[in-house]
Amino acid sequence: MLIKDDLSSVYNNGLIRLRIDEIVADYTYINYTMRFYDYWGHIENISGGTSTQPNMQINALLDYEIMLPNINTQRSIAKILSTLDDKIDLLNRQNVTLEALAQTYFRQ
Repeated sequence: MLIKDDLSSVYNNGLIRLRIDEIVADYTYINYTMRFYDYWGHIENISGGTSTQPNMQINALLDYEIMLPNINTQRSIAKILSTLDDKIDLLNRQNVTLEALAQTYFRQ
């Protein structure tokens, strides 16, 4: 989950908080990188424990290398992906509205 604001909070041993140095990396770019299949494949590979409660070592998580182009390229990539996500969200909401209209017309 991407949280853009700094929160006063307490983290337990079940959470990992990553802070991004905004001079080196764009947080939105990092967020998208961590949503890709390659990253989740890494997570699955380092997860162990029981089937109901998988665990991982923090050092194994930190071994994942993120390709970091220059900051301007990261921002451009993040902006394009954010724009696409916004359009997808808008289309999904329009589909819900159209489905409701179709149901209304069908009932009439």
